[in-house]
This record gives sequence, structure tokens and C-alpha cells, in this order.
Amino acid sequence: MIITSFKHSNKLHWCIAISSCDNGVELETEIKNFLNYNYTPEYIHLLRPDNSENYKITKERIPNFEKIKIDEFKYSSDGKIINTSNGLEINENIYSEISKSICTYFLVKYDSILKAGLESYFLLPSGVHATHFIRIANIFKESHDINILAIFLMPYFKNNPDIIYSDTPTIFPLVYSCILYKNMNNDKVYNPRVKFYSSNRVTKDEIENIGNSLFIVSTSINGSLPKKLNDLGVDWSKITVLFSFDKNNESLYSVMSKQNSLEILSTEFVSKKPEEFKKLFPNRTFEIKFEDEQFIPSPPTISRFKIILKDAPENLSDLMYNYLKYDFVSCYKGQNSLGKTRDIYIDVSKLFIDINKDNEDLNHFEKKTKNLIINQLPINIKSIIYVDDAESKYIADKIKEYYKIAHSKDVESVFYKDLKLDDSFSEPSCYLVCSSCISNGKKISDVSRKLRTQEHSQIIYFNGFVRCIDEKAYSNLMSNIKYGKYNDFSTYSFITIDKILLPNEDSDSISWEFEKELLKSLLHGFNDFGTNQIINEKTKSFFQERYDALIKNKEGLINNVYLNKSNGSRLFLNKNFAFFKFTDWKPEEIQQSKVYFSILSVLHNFRIKKNIKQTIYERHIFDPENFNRYNDGIIQASFLRAATNKELNYEIDRDSSSLMTTIINSSIEENENKDTAPYEFLMAICIGKLTLQKYDLNSIYEKYKEHPDNIIGVLLQVIYSKYLEKNE
Repeated sequence: MIITSFKHSNKLHWCIAISSCDNGVELETEIKNFLNYNYTPEYIHLLRPDNSENYKITKERIPNFEKIKIDEFKYSSDGKIINTSNGLEINENIYSEISKSICTYFLVKYDSILKAGLESYFLLPSGVHATHFIRIANIFKESHDINILAIFLMPYFKNNPDIIYSDTPTIFPLVYSCILYKNMNNDKVYNPRVKFYSSNRVTKDEIENIGNSLFIVSTSINGSLPKKLNDLGVDWSKITVLFSFDKNNESLYSVMSKQNSLEILSTEFVSKKPEEFKKLFPNRTFEIKFEDEQFIPSPPTISRFKIILKDAPENLSDLMYNYLKYDFVSCYKGQNSLGKTRDIYIDVSKLFIDINKDNEDLNHFEKKTKNLIINQLPINIKSIIYVDDAESKYIADKIKEYYKIAHSKDVESVFYKDLKLDDSFSEPSCYLVCSSCISNGKKISDVSRKLRTQEHSQIIYFNGFVRCIDEKAYSNLMSNIKYGKYNDFSTYSFITIDKILLPNEDSDSISWEFEKELLKSLLHGFNDFGTNQIINEKTKSFFQERYDALIKNKEGLINNVYLNKSNGSRLFLNKNFAFFKFTDWKPEEIQQSKVYFSILSVLHNFRIKKNIKQTIYERHIFDPENFNRYNDGIIQASFLRAATNKELNYEIDRDSSSLMTTIINSSIEENENKDTAPYEFLMAICIGKLTLQKYDLNSIYEKYKEHPDNIIGVLLQVIYSKYLEKNE
């Protein structure tokens, strides 16, 4: 079974599709798992086989599911999908949305859409050049998935075609699945012939029984193959495209699933004749050929990117200026909705101390908050609701305190799960929902669903800090929260005090997690890396202190974000930091967590601006020259921890690997005299964050394995054990 979600008529819908070969389905368990990553829907469409199984969903066992409308449908061997409660066929618009969401799910799940690099193009079997290729074979890996897709191809078999033609043998399993469905509980066996036709070489002479055949086109970007078949005499009604990316809304042929490339990949698919394609993309010169249903890709295009001052978010410098003296940022602290440790933790309570003071005594955050309370919050607040973290409760209590002092009004402050609502209460009132820092808005969305019964009330969502992945995510979050019955997407208010765009906090690539596991093996393993023979007591103490800092970090990492220097001192930010436009600060005043926060936001903003996406055809790596340009040890360490593994994968580029080796060598050589971070470079290699070509890695090991700094020697031994020893 699979679960997908989609928007229809401004409502969130789910589709739960159960395959005919799904046995022992744990519906409630699967729904709860899906809820961990998705919003609760308003409607659920359950697609089930026409069998005797009971697919009941007990809504009371699932959080916030009591008022969700569930429609159950049976799909049958004749291709119809029937509502089990009223016997009617499924609504055409809902059917279209469900088909689209399920087919999109499979395309994304199996990475079926391949993108050519900036200098490459696909030569498709039809002879056209294209920016993308749909690798349809990727989808057909599981019988359960094939059977679910067959539900939506079945309607095109209603006339029992004698021959089924397919432009690729890879979809034969889908065709056979449809045939199996048709033969279920059917006395008369349906047994058509299934044949392959070549999309670029098919002729009219090769087509048999043209009047009672079905022609399946696996994918179409511009409708050229269906038109070619029609030119050969095939009636439009006999042609069905499985996945159509044709932007033409009206097509004469049938379409199983109408797709939109912009919605899936945020980019257009382009497919043109060779001469037209070359005019549009003169720089795409590397051809990706097809031979016997296989393609031979060109080597990936490797781009090295440099960070400049303009890559910083516009509000970064002002944000740091306003909050520099407050300990509001820590690293590797708290847990997100998936139970994983957060990379960045923003504690708004450190910025929101007392708004009852005179205005001149308020900090920037307090001034903005007080101004919004005075100008946008009414006096008739019924309840201040907070989500489930201590900082959200802190904000709710502070606003409650303000109402008590400023208006002599007692307002209840309540945890959202303890909120008791009176559906019969019809007097105009106001609810204030407080959240300290949000990223995906899952918790306040839970509150939003709970408050939907209060249609007569004003609901204001107050957010101290928002850290969404991009502006689109922020806009979608606001739209979903503000949406209501009376004024569509502006029914409710959504107030944000400050905002910064940062990567997804659910990332599995947090460097401190890998560092902690490596140190655990180094200190408490069974000589896993062969370091027992060389490590001295001072080095053991150094790594033990670091390990303790990582496992006992209740307050998060603040001035211990990075490994200390050999003399035990921490890395400091030198004056004239490029991304701060103000200069009235001292190095010791800048916490390491704020430096990491700043560099992380700069890197992420660059990725957004340049639309950086790593594919098998295009790789973007962090130019080693960045480490020369920004040569403070703490900035280098920040780049190493904030960049992704793929951005630090220098193994794929000989010149970059060689240059990176020179930079690491210089960092080791200058460790005692300059502000460098050799431990951070070596640790990045140890945990697999930074990769070099084996020749370069071995040259560093051989050159410095006897280095007098025992910490360097031990880290190099770990590198040798993990990456070099097995290759000898």
C-alpha cells in the first residue's frame, strides 16, 4: 500500500491505495508513520481491492482524526472505481487528482526523472534531443507498486483489445498486471497478445489489427509519438500515454497521468528536434546515447562554486547586530519532530526578557513584539495557546503577564493538547497561538486543525522565529495556517518576529553526530582504528573532553562547536568578518555557534539563489579557493561542517583534490603559529564529510604520520585505517 497527499478545492486530501497483493495491512500504523512527515488531511480516499478483507480505519486511535471524512472505494476488474457507501463511480476530478498524485509518487520515489547536465542532452529513441529523460523501468521493481499503477491503466482495457502495443518492454509487467485483474472472477479468459514497437522506427506495415489494438506510450513530453502513431493510421482513441508532460491541456489521445515538471522538479522539460534544440541550448554538446533500451551517460559536469559577500542573506548582518549579545543560538541541541537532534537551536526566550519596561530599555526583539501586541492583538483574547516546548510556554506566559499589567486582564495560558473547546460558544473571541521557533510548522498545524470548530473566532499565530528551507516553504506554511472558511487564505493572522532561511533540520548529515560515534569507537572500542599503539594520555584526555561535550550537551554547543586548538584554546573569529557589516565587536564576544549559524545561512542562501541541485549528471563542489579566501580557522571549520558531503567530494575532480591537499598540508604546517584548523580538516575526512582522491589522501598520511602533534598522528591513523589500509 501507499499513501499520497494532494490539494483539491483548497482542502488537503490523502489517498490510501492498497494493492491486491498486500497482505496483513496495518492501516493505522502506516497512517501514523505518514503523519510523522505530513499534515493531517480533511479528506481520505481509500482505494481497496474488491475482496472480502476488512480495511477499517478506527479514527479514535489516530491523533486529530475524529472529524476526517473517509470515502472507501473498490476497484474492480472492469476498471471502475466504485464508492462502497453509495455505489456511485468516483468523481472525475478526484480520480484525476488521485491518479496524478500516485503516479508522481512513483516517479519521485524511484528517481525516474533523469536530468542532463548543463553541457549534456539526451538523444531519445525518437531522435529528438531532451533536457530530461523518464527512466520508466525504475518504477517497475515491486509487484505491489505495479498492481497499484494497473488500477489507473485498467479503464483503457474496457474494449478488450486483441493486441497491446508498447513502446518499451519494461512496461510489460504493468500490462500483464492489468490482464490478471481482468481475469479475476471472470469465466471467459482474456488473453491478448503483447508486442513491442520501436518509437523511432515503427512503420504501418508492422502494425497488425490496427482497429482493435491498444497503443501504449510510456512517456511523452510534447506529444510527438502519439502524433506519429496517428499519422500511421492509429485512431486517437487507441492511443494511451502513461506519463504525459505535454503542456498542451487538450490532447486527442488518452492520458493515464497528466504530470507537471515544474511541480516535481521546479524546472521545465524541453524536448525538441536536434536543430531546434541546438538553437535553445548551444552549450549542450555532450550527448547521452541510447543503445538497445540502455543509455550511456556522459561524465558528470563538475562545477566549482565560490562564495562572495552578496551570497549572504539580506537580513543576516542586521539580525546578528541586533542579537549579538544574546545567547540565542546553540548547535546540536534539542529534538525535532522525528526525534533527531537539531543542528541549530534558536532559543527565543533569550531574546524576550521583559516587554513591560520602557521602550528605550527594550531590545530589538522586544520592541517588535510589543509593537505587534499593541497594534495587532485585541483585548478580548480568550486563550493563549502554546505548543510543546518550554520556550513557547515562556512566550505565552510573558504575553499573559503583559495583559495582566497593561489591561488588568487574566488570560488563560494553556498547552495545545490540553485545550478544551466549546463548540456551542458563539460569542466573538480571539485565540493566540504561540510558537518560539518553527521550521515546518507541523505543531502549529495540529493546533490549527483543533481550532477549526471555532469559525466565529479570530485566531492569531504568533511565531518568535521562523527557519524555513526557502521562501516557497514559508509562503505555503502561511497559506495553510491562514486559510479559513470566510476569507480563504487570509482568514487568520500569521505574525513572525524574525526569519532566516536554513537547510532542512531533519538532515541525517549533522557532523557532530558522526564525530560522536567516531570518538566513541576511538576511545571505547576494541582498538578499531589501530590507534592504541600511538595515542598518548594527553591526546586521550583531549578526545575524552570532546566526547563528553558532545554527549553531555544539555545547553547545546555554544563555544565548543569546533575542536579546540592544540594548546586547548578555542577558535576565535578575527575582526572584519566579511558577512558582518558592523565592526563594533570584539572576537571574544562572538560565540562559535553564531559563526556556524552565519556560515550555514550564507551557504544555504547561495544554493537557493543558484538553484544548486546535485544529480548524477551535474555536481557542484565547494571551490577549495574558498578556504584560501576565508582563511580564519573558525570560518574554515564552519564551511567544513555546514557544507554537504557532496559539496566536499573532491574525489571526483583531480584538480580540486590536489588543491585541497595543499590547503590541508598548509593548515597542518602552520598549526602552531597561525589561526588554522587542521584538526577540523582531518576530522572532516575521518567522518566521511570531506573526500579526496586516494593518491592525495595517502600523500597527507605519509607526510605527517610521524608528526610531533599526537592529535594529528592519531587522526591520520584513523584515516589510514578507514580509507587506505584496505587498498594496500
